[in-house]
Amino acid sequence: MLCGLAAVAMAFQEDELISSIAAVTAIVALAAAALTRIADVLQHMARLADKSLSARIALRAFARDPRRPVSAIVIGSVSLALTVGILGTLSSVTAQDRATYIGNRHLDQVEALLYSGSDPRTVEQALAGVLPAGTPIAKGTYPVDEKLLKASPSPALTPSWSIAWLAGSQTDNRKQTIQVVDDEKTFTSLTGRTWSAQERKALEDGRILVLDPEYIRGDRVILSKPNGLPTSTDQSETRWAVGGAVRSEPVDATTLTRASACLTTRTAHSLGAKTVDYSVIASPRTSMGPGTTERLTKALEAADIVMADVRIETGPELTPPSLWYLMLGLALAAVETVLGITITSSASEFRPDLVRLHRIGLSPGSLSNVVIWQSITVAVLGIAAGWGLTAARNWPGSTPVVMDWTAIASVLLLTLTLGAAYGALAAPRKIGNTLNRTEN
Repeated sequence: MLCGLAAVAMAFQEDELISSIAAVTAIVALAAAALTRIADVLQHMARLADKSLSARIALRAFARDPRRPVSAIVIGSVSLALTVGILGTLSSVTAQDRATYIGNRHLDQVEALLYSGSDPRTVEQALAGVLPAGTPIAKGTYPVDEKLLKASPSPALTPSWSIAWLAGSQTDNRKQTIQVVDDEKTFTSLTGRTWSAQERKALEDGRILVLDPEYIRGDRVILSKPNGLPTSTDQSETRWAVGGAVRSEPVDATTLTRASACLTTRTAHSLGAKTVDYSVIASPRTSMGPGTTERLTKALEAADIVMADVRIETGPELTPPSLWYLMLGLALAAVETVLGITITSSASEFRPDLVRLHRIGLSPGSLSNVVIWQSITVAVLGIAAGWGLTAARNWPGSTPVVMDWTAIASVLLLTLTLGAAYGALAAPRKIGNTLNRTEN
């Protein structure tokens, strides 16, 4: 049946609904089949537990009557698997969304637009005073026409030069911004990666580096500059061809939303353009912590940057560690509740046997270890079965799965610790005083 369901899932993999139903049914059937063999596992463990007398007694008692431990293991493993599976799915979906995110900036970047005419160096200092030490900070710069720069109310509001699209017809009016890149820090801020030796050499040699292959034909590109400000009645443009352009290595989609080509300041000047700093971009290596936005607001206001001109690319939010601990804590409560009921009942039923073992010479400590072994065995098998179910649910093929391993390890360790504590608390007390009353 499992092979048939797997075949259905593969045959209808293009139909998401059918393949998902078949795959989930196969996983559930496989999990059910595996859980039904827990009694056999207990019997095999009893045969292997020869080195420790307490372990051998505990496991053989389970092997004789496996109903309670099996039910506890099943309930605990399913609780654990469902919780970790749900959290893993949420975290994985979020991580996948962040990995494929397309925005106007790369994730976690902070961009302060200089529309109000603020000094870029002052803005850089304001950002550096709030963000973690060593955060890369670069200026966003583009080429503009000198005449329009003089007429613009603010340098950053001057319309930039652009590069024209060449993949379609000659009448297509699609254009994209050209960025000025003079160093690796600025290139990394723009593309999210370091430049290659070939890209660096092309820029240093005064060539235009084209990021989007649809904007170059051979080694020629079409540049465009506006003839008037956005508020002017003259919205015409001047276009001309430039040779010697070079294709860059592949860049991500976010980069292409910002620019389709880049050049150095020296190259821009040689083409007759002036360069304008229109923004300052910081690229923190981690997401901003609580309160950072408020501190950014105060620091940038002192640099004449209003919050309306600040862009923070947060993207999809990661699953917070607190949610992992909360949900895993609830699963732990379910596991430990079932474990406590099982071990308490087992210890009560096993008490006459413990009395007889005490009479033939076993110490009270060894008798307590018997119950502790039973408790730890249920906890370990519950964790193992739960982790197996989680793996079957969350690792189909090469699907990336994101887990908070610290939270998982902490909760699993706490499960084992509490399991041992349950065993110690459930172990019978003062067995010697009740020997005559419980012997028969």
